[in-house]
Amino acid sequence: MKRILFIIILFTSCQEEISLELNQARDKLVVEGSDRTRISTLCNFNKESRYFSKIDTNTYSNLFVKDAIITVSYTENNVTEVIELTTEVTDLLGSDTIVIYTVKLDEYDFINGLDNYNFSKIGRTYNLNIYWRGDSITAQTTIPEPTPLDSIWVEKSEFGEFDFESEIRAWYSDPAGIQNNLLTKTKLVSYSENDSLECKSIDKEDFFYNF
Repeated sequence: MKRILFIIILFTSCQEEISLELNQARDKLVVEGSDRTRISTLCNFNKESRYFSKIDTNTYSNLFVKDAIITVSYTENNVTEVIELTTEVTDLLGSDTIVIYTVKLDEYDFINGLDNYNFSKIGRTYNLNIYWRGDSITAQTTIPEPTPLDSIWVEKSEFGEFDFESEIRAWYSDPAGIQNNLLTKTKLVSYSENDSLECKSIDKEDFFYNF
């Protein structure tokens, strides 16, 4: 028993705290963007946080990069500027800290429809250029040709709690030898809001239905 106790004391007494002073690397910039037909260019631009960084109330907001100069082009004469959305617009999206870059609001009708925005076209190759505090980032992408669905239908959900709950199903033939993605989107046409004064539900059009 004494021998075991001596070994335990020996191991515990040999512990020493070591502090390493690591070189502080520059913040790396991370860009997440999308450019699709009939949809305006969206770009999220932020700094990569260090693994051992302290996290406080300002950490999240400080990750987003502001005042960047961003352009998207497909020829030398066809260049559009991607600007930072105002806080009034990002508040409508449910966040007052996130920074989003997109086309100028007068180039795209966010409320009444998408048909007037013709910058993004199938088959075009686009160049992204970002300038921020002496750093330059470039990227290139091509909008691929879409592959249509073979069929699509709606049927009542087997697991739905209510009769109106349904499932949207589709058949899709994925072409061989092509790396692509299938994007599915759903939209809320309207939503119900209870009026406590008149004791009834009111159907209202969703603000982002045409977004």
